[in-house]
Amino acid sequence: MELRRGINASLVVKVRTIKAGLIQLHRLADLYNIAILPGRVNELDPTTDEPVIRIRTNQSQRKKLWNIAHELGHILAINDYPAELLESFNASASGTFWELEDELQAWSYADILLRQLNPKFYSREYIKYKHQCLRTYYRQHINKEKEG
Repeated sequence: MELRRGINASLVVKVRTIKAGLIQLHRLADLYNIAILPGRVNELDPTTDEPVIRIRTNQSQRKKLWNIAHELGHILAINDYPAELLESFNASASGTFWELEDELQAWSYADILLRQLNPKFYSREYIKYKHQCLRTYYRQHINKEKEG
C-alpha cells in the first residue's frame, strides 16, 4: 500500500512495541525533514517555515504514537488536495468545513500508518481516542459558527 508523497510500506517497518513505533515515526519524519519537538499541545506548528510537529510531553507513549501519526497525516493529506482547493483552504481554513475535512483526512492517514506499524496499534482504545478528538473538532466548529 502506498501513501502520498512517496511514503510507501517499505519505509514503515513493522514493530512490536509502542516505543519501537515511536522510533519508526521519528525516522519517517526525519526522511522528510520534519522535526518532532516537545510542545504544550499536539500540533503541526503553523509558525515555522519548515514542517515541525509539536507533541505534548505529559502524555502516555501510546498517545504520543497516535498523535505523531495524526500530525504526519496532516502533511500527507495536504498532498491530496487539488491546487484550487488548497488555495481556498489556506484562505479560509480556520473554523470552516475545510478544517474539519483536514482533520478527517489526517486521522485517516494515521489509521494507515498505525496499521502498517502494527495492526494492534489500531485498537479499540485508539479509535475511541480518535473519535474523542473528532467530537472536539466538531464542537469547536459549531461554536465558531454560532459566534460568527
